[in-house]
Amino acid sequence: MSLSQLTVTYAEIQNLVPYARNARTHSRRQIRQIADSIRTFGFTNPVLVNRSRMIIAGHGRVAAAKLLGITQVPTICLDNLTEDEIRAYILADNKLAEKAGWDHSILAIELQHLTSVDLEFDVSITGFEVGEVDLILQEAVAAEGQEEKEPVEIGSSPAVTQRGDVWLLGNHRLICGDALDESTYSVLHPCLSSQLGSELKTPSFQSKDRVTPAGYSSFAYSAFASFRMGMSGSALS
Repeated sequence: MSLSQLTVTYAEIQNLVPYARNARTHSRRQIRQIADSIRTFGFTNPVLVNRSRMIIAGHGRVAAAKLLGITQVPTICLDNLTEDEIRAYILADNKLAEKAGWDHSILAIELQHLTSVDLEFDVSITGFEVGEVDLILQEAVAAEGQEEKEPVEIGSSPAVTQRGDVWLLGNHRLICGDALDESTYSVLHPCLSSQLGSELKTPSFQSKDRVTPAGYSSFAYSAFASFRMGMSGSALS
């Protein structure tokens, strides 16, 4: 099918005629919301009219423009449609939009961004109320937490790696063992056992309940520092 080119022309609002059988309704609150959108983003969606300048689509935008004191709005004349096609299009233009859905994960990302930056307008300009935004963000956080809690399926085949196995990865070694067991480090490199032995035997690492975040940080720092010291004069073989 071939599409006819559309031409945007500006028309005086007072010359536009509302469709008498328009089944779509707009509350005063919604008109104010549309007006806020036009004030922020401009009149970006032309009003659709027929040859007689009867409004086919855009009744809410025209009402919002009147509220803002706008006298002219952009219009597109659908002069290629018959009267019956216009009646059908008016219904389709409103109903088909209702059948669209939302990707809630992406929606949450977009709303999270808008609520985290310094905007010159309120996030409710999107049509989402503050309460809706809070609920969407809360549900997104809950969904992420649920995904993290899903158990990892472990196959029934025999385990490839056993405790004490060391994998050689180029110049690196990866061991399957207990990070709080001194013997684990002695298998990797003798210097690690001697350097970390005293750290592993401190009271804070004898009972997991008493280990503080600061204690773990100190231990991790000592581990890497000791490994670097051990490697300064020798290489893993």
